[in-house]
Amino acid sequence: MNILFLCKRRPQNKDLISRPYGRFYYLPKLLAVRGHTVHILLLDYKVSNKKKFVRDGIHWHSVSLFPFIFFSYYNYASKIIQYNSIDWVVGLSDTYFGIMAQKLATKFNIRSLIDAYDNYESYLPWLPPLHRLWRNSLKKCDIATVAGPQLSDLYLEHGIKTKIVVVPMSADPEFIPLDKSESRIKLNLPLNKKIIGYCGALHKSRGIQILFELINKLSANNDCVFVLSGRLVDKIPIPNDAIWLGYVADELMPTLVNSLDVMLVLNLDSKFGNYSYPVKIYEARNCNISVVAGDTKNVSWILYDQPEMLASAGDTNSYLTTIFKNLENNYTASIKSNWEASCDILDKEIRN
Repeated sequence: MNILFLCKRRPQNKDLISRPYGRFYYLPKLLAVRGHTVHILLLDYKVSNKKKFVRDGIHWHSVSLFPFIFFSYYNYASKIIQYNSIDWVVGLSDTYFGIMAQKLATKFNIRSLIDAYDNYESYLPWLPPLHRLWRNSLKKCDIATVAGPQLSDLYLEHGIKTKIVVVPMSADPEFIPLDKSESRIKLNLPLNKKIIGYCGALHKSRGIQILFELINKLSANNDCVFVLSGRLVDKIPIPNDAIWLGYVADELMPTLVNSLDVMLVLNLDSKFGNYSYPVKIYEARNCNISVVAGDTKNVSWILYDQPEMLASAGDTNSYLTTIFKNLENNYTASIKSNWEASCDILDKEIRN
């Protein structure tokens, strides 16, 4: 099959040109490995030069939104479809690319797939016209893919009867078990303490009040320490009892994960939290690091085989009890993830 992916260049602030990342990179790459001809057209929201090259079996195209305009991106995609006899056009990474993929498929009488892996509507709740376009595109496309069944159920509630296929999230290949002591030495972290880690933006919408309550409750325990990393939003003050690493470079993230005893995931009962599938859970499990996360339906689905890693979402005392239980029993992952398994599902659907 000849496949065109439409995607923003920097999903999650990761530049796909220089940094392989997530489903946006590995699903297209593995489809190319399986014999498909794959093109990716990236839209850069920053000023950059137009690029065109072949790498990892993928034909890469990158254009800038400035001074490029979105309509010109659509025309560029149209030319790729015409000149390369594209069979499938796939929208990745944002509502706009899903909407455009479906429009192009209709225009050229080819098939469309929208990767609706996240509840995009929760990002922009104040923009109903975009939501209507998004849902209409999902209704008209040939296949929609999601990261978990709860999101599939949500789309069914919205009246979307398109074939919906679960293509799970995974950890990227660099997340493998590493020596814990060596990892801590590399990051200058204490060797003689139990480390609970939180990796992610410190933002009020992420449930950090629970995080700070946990840090306060554990401050008197000399055997444990919290390590925090990520982007600091709104100048939120960091508790004195925690080790703050700031934004950790991508290449050091496997080292950081392997330095932990427990990875803390603070998922909330919300329109976003109930339909997200935190990649940090997959990364920790692939590194054999214990996870403690809230028991929302989506996260309970990921950790279905290890309910001992689940706390009552939003309940600080439940999180605390579950953390101690995991530290005491040294739980590790029983199931690992990989993008190959996810791509097998996607490949089968495209071929069928």
